Amino acid sequence: MPSRRPHTKSRHGCMECKAKKIKCDETKPVCLKCSKRSNDCHYQDTISTNTNSCSTTTRSLSNGPKPTDIDIGSFFDLFRSATIYTGPPGSPSDGQWPQYDAFYDLKLLHHYMTCTYLTLAKDSSLEHTWQVIMPQIAYSHPFLMHGLLAISACHFAVLEPERAEHYTGLATRHYASAVEIFRPMLENIQEANAMPVLAFSTLIACLQFTMPHTSLSQPTVPTPNKYISDQLDMFRLVRGIKGVLDTAWTWAENSPLSLLFIGTAMEDPEEPLPYNAEVVVQALEKHIQINAETEELKNGYLDAMHQFRKCYPRGTPGNRCQTLVFAWPFLLSNNFFLAMLAGRPIALIILGYFGTLLHMLKSRWWVGNRGQQLLLRQIETCYI
Repeated sequence: MPSRRPHTKSRHGCMECKAKKIKCDETKPVCLKCSKRSNDCHYQDTISTNTNSCSTTTRSLSNGPKPTDIDIGSFFDLFRSATIYTGPPGSPSDGQWPQYDAFYDLKLLHHYMTCTYLTLAKDSSLEHTWQVIMPQIAYSHPFLMHGLLAISACHFAVLEPERAEHYTGLATRHYASAVEIFRPMLENIQEANAMPVLAFSTLIACLQFTMPHTSLSQPTVPTPNKYISDQLDMFRLVRGIKGVLDTAWTWAENSPLSLLFIGTAMEDPEEPLPYNAEVVVQALEKHIQINAETEELKNGYLDAMHQFRKCYPRGTPGNRCQTLVFAWPFLLSNNFFLAMLAGRPIALIILGYFGTLLHMLKSRWWVGNRGQQLLLRQIETCYI
């Protein structure tokens, strides 16, 4: 009787080859068989949470590679502070917030996977990542699931304003639960949690934008200083994503999430802006040259305006618009960011100009009229 031909099993093959019960060559990010067939190729280990099959190599934010232009500590400190929105007055023990309910959680997840994900994907190439990959990771990482349910509840609060208070309460509880679990992971990013940490980080800006504005218990018109302070907190969170990405990129670059972080070509800063915008930007640049407090601050202000020109969409930017607008907080120098935090007038005027960029995204439900409000609050601040 002939001996059985030896067979080497593919234990770490892609999901598509496993489904077809064929041997996978395990080439990443796309195996050869999927490449030949032009199929999507996904590996279980990119979303696995089994710590027995994952390396336990750890890279902390304090010991890992430091990004060159971001204060990682401020990102972590913000999550440890009380500046994150915690919802309407009261506490869970007061009975003012709705309790977790399996029915509502299923409703929120269904809404996320059928509607909300479309509002987060800046183009069709990312829809699969937001609709399928994110929930796949979240099934094994509760803090990410809480984040997805929170953003879905915020979306419901906008779509059903008559029940906004109810959905804001659900969003608040889910977000608070997510942050509670997320905090300690920032100091201990490793292969087993890198994907969910990055995934949740991408939701942070959207959540910070929408949550303070969806509760009917919040003041209808926040004070100018409070509004600007909230926007700066959002900036700190958005800028902090870069720190998380720098730390986790080793494990993320070949994963499905890498598509979320592919850059876009910036605008040519030498190309004039539309006429009206060019006039006011040149006027501010001239004001900076004459009135900047110190040479160092002047350079910081002018650099912020240079980055503004790079992020101002020209022509018909289409899907690039969102990426260009949100690139500005990433590109700011630490010195300029500190000038905004210190409330320096010129820095806050430049922040108000960012409101004009943000206003270009007014059709996004999680942005709405935030850009216009930021500009108006900055103007009001100048006259207080």
